[in-house]
Amino acid sequence: MLRIHFIDVGYGDAILLHDDCGHALLVDGGYGAGETDQGRQTILPYLHAHGITQLVAVICTHSHPDHAGGLVDVVRAVPVTQFIRPAWEQTNAYTMALSELCAARNIPVSIAGRGTEWKWGNVHISVVHPPAGGADSVDDAIDLNAHSMALDVRFGRARVLLLADITTPVLRELHSAGLLPPAALIKIPHHGHRDAYDESILRAIAPQHAVLTIGANPYGAPAPDVISGYEALCTLWRTDRDGTITAEVSAGGSVTVSARKCKEDGSTR
Repeated sequence: MLRIHFIDVGYGDAILLHDDCGHALLVDGGYGAGETDQGRQTILPYLHAHGITQLVAVICTHSHPDHAGGLVDVVRAVPVTQFIRPAWEQTNAYTMALSELCAARNIPVSIAGRGTEWKWGNVHISVVHPPAGGADSVDDAIDLNAHSMALDVRFGRARVLLLADITTPVLRELHSAGLLPPAALIKIPHHGHRDAYDESILRAIAPQHAVLTIGANPYGAPAPDVISGYEALCTLWRTDRDGTITAEVSAGGSVTVSARKCKEDGSTR
C-alpha cells in the first residue's frame, strides 16, 4: 500500500508519500518561519504522529515560499537521504537556507528534469516537467510556476499525477507530448487558479479524485469555474474544507480517499 497525505498547510503544498516498506518522502513544505511556519507547526508534528523519523527524499518543486518555506525546518530536524529540486531556482531566504543545510549535513542535492526517475520499493516516480536544464538564480521575469516540477507517481497499476503549480500552456504542452496519462488521482495545479486549467485535458486524464491544496489567500483562488469543472468530472477534495486528505493506493490500481482534521500534535480526529 502507498499512502499519499496532502497535509493541510493552508495555501501551499506539503505532500507526504510513504509505503509499507518504510520509505517516506516529502514533496514541498508550505510556508516557512516568518509566515505561517508550516514546517515547525504542522509538518514536523504530522511526521512524528505517523512514526516517520527519516525521509528517503525531500522534493522541492519550485522556489516559491508556499512550497519551499516549510522545508527548512524539516531538513533541519529530520534525517534526509536526498534533496531534489528543479534547475530553475530563484534565490531567496528559503533556498539559501536549504542549500546551506544540505551542505552542512552532507545531503546530496539532485537537479531533476524531464526524464529523471526514481524507485523506492514499488514506488516509481518520474519527472514530467520541467525539461532538463535551466538556470539558477533566475530573475522575477521567469514564471517559476511554469517551471515547477510535475511528477508522475506509479504504484503497481495505479497512477497519481502531482502537478505542482504548472500553468495551462504547460498542461497543453505535456498533454500534446503524451506526458499526462490517465490517472486515478491528480493534485490540482496551482491551487485552482484559472491560469492552470484546461477542461479537455482534465477529461483526457479522467481522474476519479482531484485534490485541491488551498487556504485563505489574497489571490482569488480557487476560481469558481475551475472548481465547477472538477466537480462535474470527479470527486473533489479540498484541504480548506476537508482538512488533511489521505489517498490509499493499492498495487491493483484502486485508490481510496479520506479526510480528517489534524490536532495540534499532528494526529487526526
